Amino acid sequence: MTLWSIIGNLGTGKTLFIVILATSLKRLIYSNFKIYLPNYRKLELIDLIDLETNVNVFIDEAYAWIDSRASGSAVNRYCSYIVLQSRKTFTDIFLTAQLFGSLDVRFRLQSNVIVYCQKFGQKEYNNIIVPAKFIYRIYNRESQLIQSFDLDFEKAIPYFKLYDTLEIVDSNEKESLEYYLIKNNEKRLKNKVLEYVKALENSNIKIKKLTHSSLNFALLINEIPLLYESYIYDYLKGKIDIEAM
Repeated sequence: MTLWSIIGNLGTGKTLFIVILATSLKRLIYSNFKIYLPNYRKLELIDLIDLETNVNVFIDEAYAWIDSRASGSAVNRYCSYIVLQSRKTFTDIFLTAQLFGSLDVRFRLQSNVIVYCQKFGQKEYNNIIVPAKFIYRIYNRESQLIQSFDLDFEKAIPYFKLYDTLEIVDSNEKESLEYYLIKNNEKRLKNKVLEYVKALENSNIKIKKLTHSSLNFALLINEIPLLYESYIYDYLKGKIDIEAM
């Protein structure tokens, strides 16, 4: 069994990294986000206890299940048990998180491989400014560098079609629920739209020519829910006055 922890801020290519790995894996892949590959199987938390042997497990944004601040929780103890048992079942586990410290200490200590993800530079693609490349540095448990490689943005594009970066754990369901709860509350909707507009403005990814296509792509890369696309688009086009809401 190998436990991989893939660490990096939003938009640094964590999910991209494990999807690239997925394309080379022949065994079944149980994942908590959808991957458009024939060996993908949907993973729910309860499924961990009954997984067959000799498989791969992908847990994206693992802090949702394995939070260091709740290290005594039943979920953490349950997941820890699964990790310990995975050594006997020939299961490889891949976790992603924004901070290594956000993972429960038992998972940090069990990690055989730690991958640090970064984005570097900027370039224009499809009328938006995107990272020039993604940088990956792979270390072993003893913090020794095993391998490093850079991935140009153009080479990453085919892999974006294999997954939806917004479909992470239960966040997609949570964001949908949040949207439908606040869309008729003008004040809360205004605050949410302005929050996402500000996130776009502060992002390294800049839209040079605003179209629905370029905005959708920018939202995707910045992991902003597409449910708000029409409001953000109309706001940026000056069609609605959010401030007056």
